[in-house]
Amino acid sequence: MVLATQVQEHYVSAFGRPDREAAFTAGELSIAVLKWSAETHPEGVAFYATLGASAFTPADAPEHRTEFFAGLLPENDGIAASLADLGSYPLREGRAIREGDTLSVGEPLWPGTEMTCYWVTRTASPVLAPLALPDLHVEFLQAIPLYESERRHLRSIGADEFLSAWEARTVPFWDPNRPATS
Repeated sequence: MVLATQVQEHYVSAFGRPDREAAFTAGELSIAVLKWSAETHPEGVAFYATLGASAFTPADAPEHRTEFFAGLLPENDGIAASLADLGSYPLREGRAIREGDTLSVGEPLWPGTEMTCYWVTRTASPVLAPLALPDLHVEFLQAIPLYESERRHLRSIGADEFLSAWEARTVPFWDPNRPATS
């Protein structure tokens, strides 16, 4: 619980108090998703961030913890449940989610979309600096919503080539209403 408080304080020191908070539980697992509106967040998107994913202690790197975030414009609060699911995955499955992983949840990430996957990545410049504590650090990784076809394409050509293609086509990955790109 102490770590969750420190992570929340880190979010607040960077972005101010969240506009909304939603709590999700599954058995003993508890993940919150905090939201900052596009008007209040420095990135200019509705910013959704997990709180509680960092409770998972990876066996191979116990000092390394992770939280996840996604930015959408226009906002779509329906993303909160699937983002909480992503955050609880390591706790449920006993396996860390690392940068570069893609995860299919097998159902729409929010009502009305056909996107069913997340691509977990680092941003080119950190949206939020890691939280450094005496015995561990918490990294904040971006969860980009993907269509299954995009996930397959990403896995077949690799992250660098996939990202270059998106940049060349100026794909608005933050747009929850964007069409599939592959």
